[in-house]
Amino acid sequence: MQQTGEVISSTAQSAQVRIVQNSACASCGKCSTGHESRSMVVSARNLVAARPGDRVILSMSEHAVLQAGLLVYALPLVALFIGAFTGQLFAGQAGALLGGFGALALSYLLLHYFLEPRLEQGSKFSIAIVQVIDEEEEANSCVRDNSYNQQF
Repeated sequence: MQQTGEVISSTAQSAQVRIVQNSACASCGKCSTGHESRSMVVSARNLVAARPGDRVILSMSEHAVLQAGLLVYALPLVALFIGAFTGQLFAGQAGALLGGFGALALSYLLLHYFLEPRLEQGSKFSIAIVQVIDEEEEANSCVRDNSYNQQF
């Protein structure tokens, strides 16, 4: 999956890039903007020595995007059902309610505090800058309006 953006700040290894969220990346959760704006800032590996002000193409493997989505949505759902079933066995309907929501909350805590930091350390789920777009190339392509967001 590819997305265009503008480098805000950079170092030799990483860069902060402002992108406009599109519908394909809206549910990924990798960027978690925390606000209503469709514009967000993401951290990316700076593989091409991009500098502040450069327009760039960011990339993350489609397989990694699908795996991240599965983790973020399936793990809490499975935890909810397991917690509800276990609660039902021990305490009836009230136990199912408490067990389900307790397991759901625990799964979100697990994702946020345990899995997310470990996944960010690996390169599989990281976003990388793969190309700097020069002004002439940008003028002759559809990258400028962010309609060139996915490439398979």
